[in-house]
Amino acid sequence: MEHYNAKGQRVFHISQILTCTTGIVMIDGEYFDGRMMEGIYEILNYLTGDNLFTNQLPRAMLWSQPLLKKHLPWTDVPSPNNIKRMEDQYGSFHALPSFKNAWRSIDPTQEAQNIMGKDKVISISIERVAER
Repeated sequence: MEHYNAKGQRVFHISQILTCTTGIVMIDGEYFDGRMMEGIYEILNYLTGDNLFTNQLPRAMLWSQPLLKKHLPWTDVPSPNNIKRMEDQYGSFHALPSFKNAWRSIDPTQEAQNIMGKDKVISISIERVAER
């Protein structure tokens, strides 16, 4: 369930935020009922204003790190070794603005081709397959 503060900023769990700032999956599996990847997609889709594909997550995460660290300076840690301690110190939930105006959206297939090479990515048109 999505939660927003009075300023219209979306509220995220500290484990989602620290996953983005450290690049280490720190999503609290208990809080997310085992849906850890969903927590990553949720925060990065919100921050970018995009509907990201798996191959786009690394770029989105790297892009978001300086923005998050500027907005929440306490997240500028190499790798928190005790998320519960950080949660006790800084709180469980934090409101974030969307940074979608700063994000450069790239077609996911094009981005996959840029990463792996055009010869390694096959694009299939669902509409054309459905017509047969």
